[in-house]
Amino acid sequence: MNALILKIIAMITMTIDHVGVVFNMPQTYRYIGRIAFPLYALMITEACNHLKNDNKRFLRYILQLAILAVVSEIGFDLCFYQKIPAMEMQNQILQFFLYALTVYFSQEQNNNMVTVAVLWVLIIFINFSGAVGYFAAGIIFMLLMHVYTSHLLNKSFIIRLVYCFCAVLLLIFLEQIDGYTLHFHSIGKTLQYMISHHSYYSVTNLYTLLSVPLLTLYNGQYGKMPSWFKPVYLLYYPVHLYVLALIDHFI
Repeated sequence: MNALILKIIAMITMTIDHVGVVFNMPQTYRYIGRIAFPLYALMITEACNHLKNDNKRFLRYILQLAILAVVSEIGFDLCFYQKIPAMEMQNQILQFFLYALTVYFSQEQNNNMVTVAVLWVLIIFINFSGAVGYFAAGIIFMLLMHVYTSHLLNKSFIIRLVYCFCAVLLLIFLEQIDGYTLHFHSIGKTLQYMISHHSYYSVTNLYTLLSVPLLTLYNGQYGKMPSWFKPVYLLYYPVHLYVLALIDHFI
């Protein structure tokens, strides 16, 4: 299964997820939508792997992500919170940008492991405290996908399956922990959050495991991508947020 197929599946499942949230559709929409993030995360790590030896192209890619993150934030706020600004959460592209930026700076410090470790701890904390994308869990999962794409794609199917299963299970667990920990400044709010969200999140997020077979079947190949697909893929996230927000406004 090549990158083109995974990108198309990621776009479709993300759209289903967001339609389900914005228009209060049955929970099945959310279950299907849990497939999207692991696939997007895999593709981001692959992009960084391919570009890391070409500084000029890597910096251009990071700049693209930065612009998309800024453009997407207003659409994200309008789509999910119906207000500007909304600080409850930040859009997923921002997390991808922060990951790529940290990869870039880390490779510039490849002889200083202490500095690299501090960089990653800092970026994990920023994503957690700023409620960016999948919080700290998202960054840790992308690091696991980096190990996967760098060292495990040529391993046996069983090894890849077990690794992807464990990585996604850790993502589910860490995301749940992130959600709780954000409320630890108030015991009352923490208890309220656990009572009102525990069942919902634990059940829904378990469907993220549906992404495991797709991650396992990835073959490391691009696939025959049409020339028009790359800009569509880059712009789809912000565009679909604004479209959903606009439809929701007029319904």
